[in-house]
Amino acid sequence: MAFLNKNFLSLHGRVLGLFRGVISPGDSYLGGDSFQGVLESTADTLTAHSGGGQASALPLTAAINRVTTVAAAADSVLLPPSQPGMTISVINDGANALQVFGTSPDTIDAAATGTGVALTAAHRAYYVCVTAGAWQSNAGTKSS
Repeated sequence: MAFLNKNFLSLHGRVLGLFRGVISPGDSYLGGDSFQGVLESTADTLTAHSGGGQASALPLTAAINRVTTVAAAADSVLLPPSQPGMTISVINDGANALQVFGTSPDTIDAAATGTGVALTAAHRAYYVCVTAGAWQSNAGTKSS
């Protein structure tokens, strides 16, 4: 099904032309008698940047990201530039804690952009942007 640069909402198996700009050509859509909706992008078996740090962190390019190789504590990944309404999932299936950074000057849970936040091994977190420049995680403390 081609969407031709239009956004759509599925309601009981019908595609409604709503929310222009949210769905782009090439996005996946699954409809039928069970699940109906846009399939989120995924990236699997990712390797965090060895040695950590924001400048060289592995950029995350999907909505759902599973990092399977975290060779040393604080190896790093980088969230995309924040935009209100974005949600990024990060799953740490590596052996060590992962350091998650926002793209400068974005913050995560009010932590300085160059500091980032840790994501413990065998854990996952959701990073949500409500206000441009500020990611909030389900693992962090509420920031103002």
